[in-house]
Amino acid sequence: MKKQLLLASIAFITGVCAEAQTLQSDNFDALTVGNIGATLDASTAGQGGWYTYAATQGAASNFQIVTETGRGNVLSVQGVNVASGTTEATNNTRFIWKGAVNWASRTTGNNVARLEVDIFTGAATTSKNFHNIMIVNSAGKLVVGFQYAPQTRGLLGLTTGYVTGSTTDTETKGIGLATVNNQPAAATLPANSWVKIICYVNYTTGVTTYQIPSMTINGSYNNTIYTGAGASTYAPAEVDFVAGGGAANTASSTLKYDNYLLTATNSETANVDSRLLEEFKIFPNPTTGIINFTKNDNVEVNSIEFT
Repeated sequence: MKKQLLLASIAFITGVCAEAQTLQSDNFDALTVGNIGATLDASTAGQGGWYTYAATQGAASNFQIVTETGRGNVLSVQGVNVASGTTEATNNTRFIWKGAVNWASRTTGNNVARLEVDIFTGAATTSKNFHNIMIVNSAGKLVVGFQYAPQTRGLLGLTTGYVTGSTTDTETKGIGLATVNNQPAAATLPANSWVKIICYVNYTTGVTTYQIPSMTINGSYNNTIYTGAGASTYAPAEVDFVAGGGAANTASSTLKYDNYLLTATNSETANVDSRLLEEFKIFPNPTTGIINFTKNDNVEVNSIEFT
């Protein structure tokens, strides 16, 4: 009886998630501790198909696979200890990405791109670096993502939108995930914590959505730029992990990443069973009596019951 119930439960969870299609992912456990990149000019892929780029102020050691207690291998990206420059050759920004995204391969009807990743917020720092995680189009233009500021532990949503009063000119927009003095503001993340962040872009409605599940934060931005012909212009082509200098910066900061996942789906709302499949692992399947159970560090389990 227990064997049958376990199999039915797992089959049900898998079934409700069938609409989501994985385009890219990495939990970094299969990679070797040490430098991840092969070159700093993106001419050759490094471990796991990851490319690294730094026009200046860069070294292979700025992009590392490191071991995190209780989590396994994670990606570590270090920012610069100088300020941002004013040209591409001097902007002191570091990039890492896992090759091209094949958006055209998605299942018909999966017109929502969903990006999620765990980040480690770190301790107090004076670094004015910024760390971006973002989907970009084939021209390298921002579609949707997040910006994290380690000095304040502030997290903003990011998107490209029309300049106010224009239907042609665009600009990068920071999306407040909290409210301060009745004004949109960055959400302040807890120190030294792993936090899952999720964002979506819906190519039918143009809405971008931002979620921090552990903080019950769910924000959005309404924009028609990604609908109609814009759905093709701003189709996902790459997911960039970026470490920038920051204005008047004099100190470096490091951000760690884990459980990177990019999917094509048909909804911005993750149902309970979908979240369970992502956060929990139950094995072996089938079983004759012994069940192994693991969970994401962000999830608290009070009890487990099979009925």
